[in-house]
Amino acid sequence: MQRLALSLTLTPRSCAAIQKTVAAAGLGGDGGGLRIAARHRRKGTEYRFAVEAQPAETDYVVERQGARVYVDPFSAQDVDGGTIDYVPAGEDHVFTLTPPRSSARAPRLVA
Repeated sequence: MQRLALSLTLTPRSCAAIQKTVAAAGLGGDGGGLRIAARHRRKGTEYRFAVEAQPAETDYVVERQGARVYVDPFSAQDVDGGTIDYVPAGEDHVFTLTPPRSSARAPRLVA
């Protein structure tokens, strides 16, 4: 596990939402975090969010205000310098990632 080896901004709103989502999944405490995975598709990069109990041994781990984010080494280059937020989407809210070289947001997980 690699701690704070990549630059990722978490808004205060996303930190609170990550903690709440992890706790709701029963994974709070010493483990539990939000995984971000990047996939390259024909129409661009897709970002997926999922709650996981622990990071993998090779993951980058970013911790801010009690919230943990896990990023695998293959996705790290795509999220490095990005910002995670938690924004309204219709009647729900979703996590979004604004990658460093793009202003487009890609919602993927409703919490």
